[in-house]
Amino acid sequence: MSNNEISKTLKELYELCAMRTELDDEITALEDRIKAEMTVRGVDELEGAGHTAKYAELLLSYRIVPGLSSGGTKKGAQGALMISGSPCGTV
Repeated sequence: MSNNEISKTLKELYELCAMRTELDDEITALEDRIKAEMTVRGVDELEGAGHTAKYAELLLSYRIVPGLSSGGTKKGAQGALMISGSPCGTV
């Protein structure tokens, strides 16, 4: 690869990474709007435009290995928004 090709490739990579960051922010904002509407309606599922959005709290439990950390078991919850047919998968 020539220096010119490297420069062009690095510039393109930088621009694409910047676009990805912007898109991630937009996706997060839309997900937050959907989750907020579900909260207002008191539901965990919404349908529209041929797609279904479902929100679920996922219970997490994992064991911390003694010697590598403070030890013990941690539990918690994390939410997941799933949209049928979405190229984003579970978001």
